[in-house]
Amino acid sequence: GMFEGLRRPGRSPLGVLRAYAKCQAGLGETPETMTRNLAYLQNDLEDEDFRGYLVRAARIGRRRIESLLREAVAAGELRKETDVRKLARAAETTLSGSLMTWACYREGTAARWLLRDLEFLLEPYLPR
Repeated sequence: GMFEGLRRPGRSPLGVLRAYAKCQAGLGETPETMTRNLAYLQNDLEDEDFRGYLVRAARIGRRRIESLLREAVAAGELRKETDVRKLARAAETTLSGSLMTWACYREGTAARWLLRDLEFLLEPYLPR
């Protein structure tokens, strides 16, 4: 899967999550790619069969994010008391919403925009 492909020797769990954010940014790096991906999303939401695939893929993605966050807690990258289930949902929401807002503002690169929002979300959970 995509997450396994982002693993590199020496790359931490949060490093993999940041690399995933950059991949997500690739869905909307230009107005054309963003428009095309929104058209696919519209089709996926209108057709119940396609929506079923969309939901399954989304659940797999959230579980992968949750797994990375759990690994990050174990590695000391995140505080032990971090609620990884809630944080995974917030990360999923942040990345999706961030891509949409970048498409509107188009300030800097999509990758930098998503990473900034992801870092803001993670900051309260980093060890002091």
